[in-house]
Amino acid sequence: MVYLSGTLPDDEREALRGALWASIPELSLTVVTQPYNVVRVVATLRADNPLGAMSELSMALDRALLGTGLFEAFDATGRVLRVAPLERAAAFDAG
Repeated sequence: MVYLSGTLPDDEREALRGALWASIPELSLTVVTQPYNVVRVVATLRADNPLGAMSELSMALDRALLGTGLFEAFDATGRVLRVAPLERAAAFDAG
């Protein structure tokens, strides 16, 4: 997701991380600020199918952004979600 307000401050990044953890406790994630003000959330979760996983993650991101007051600071409509079986997820992680 692209952060629209410059560099994401540490306290806002930690608030987002905490809100995501609260939303999906079994989620394993890393939030890293990349160049060009992009925040990358990497999550491993269990779902019955890829669409279910993508939907669950998308809703968790929306709830976390709304709950932290950061929704309008991110380009939520331009975010990119990629889903893959765990054994193929490393290929996505590299790209």
